[in-house]
Amino acid sequence: MVKEARPDTEAVLNDLIAGETHGDSGLARLAPKVAGYRSWTIEEQEVGPDVPESVKFEGTLKGPSGDAGFTVLMVKQRNGRWMIGTFSGPDP
Repeated sequence: MVKEARPDTEAVLNDLIAGETHGDSGLARLAPKVAGYRSWTIEEQEVGPDVPESVKFEGTLKGPSGDAGFTVLMVKQRNGRWMIGTFSGPDP
């Protein structure tokens, strides 16, 4: 399940870093949280323990002001795509 969720997770993180929300109000609320960061890395990933068909990713946002941690829980939708269920961070 992790391998299935990873590409959509990477696409969402890339869009957030680039400030692209594609009219998605959920992403629009998250974009200011990651503003100023230029890249990200995922260090840990695991099947979500409490939510069916979910994967938790933990990583680091990198920017000119320093690094910050983040956690994102991706949840599989009925259409097969993965969407953000929860996002926490950045935590310097």
